[in-house]
Amino acid sequence: MRSVLFFVVSIVLLPAVCAVAGANTSHEGWPRINGDLKMHKADQSGPLHATKKRRHNELLGGHGNDVIRAGRAGDVLWGDYKPSGQPATQVDRIYGGSGKDFIYASHGTNFIHTGGGADQIHVHFGRGAVWCGHGRATVFISRKNRRNYRLHGCRRISHRTVGY
Repeated sequence: MRSVLFFVVSIVLLPAVCAVAGANTSHEGWPRINGDLKMHKADQSGPLHATKKRRHNELLGGHGNDVIRAGRAGDVLWGDYKPSGQPATQVDRIYGGSGKDFIYASHGTNFIHTGGGADQIHVHFGRGAVWCGHGRATVFISRKNRRNYRLHGCRRISHRTVGY
């Protein structure tokens, strides 16, 4: 009876454990957030703009169609911060600022423009395009997902899966 109970509990808890594990990403190198923390908790569509331009902001899109704009100091930007249920139909537009930004694509369509800093762009999921601009951006993309993105001016491409 004990082994049956253990088996049932394991099967029930497995999806929850996997969802939490998927939500964990490396925060290595992230700035200490001392500016805005804005998120689309209700999965609404619309803009998320940093208002504290000279501070480090965290702007987190949800399951809607987001337009996310960083400030100047280096920010953390997510097309969709939720670890599960991301619709493939969402369209996110993300604009980095002049500082070192950490940008994470959603599972939908992403149009990402870096700023002038040494940005880190993570596009392991979804599809779309990345414009690397004049900074020293590094695009982290899986070999499998490379065919789903057009990279414009991106000189530093890594297939490492930092934080995933």
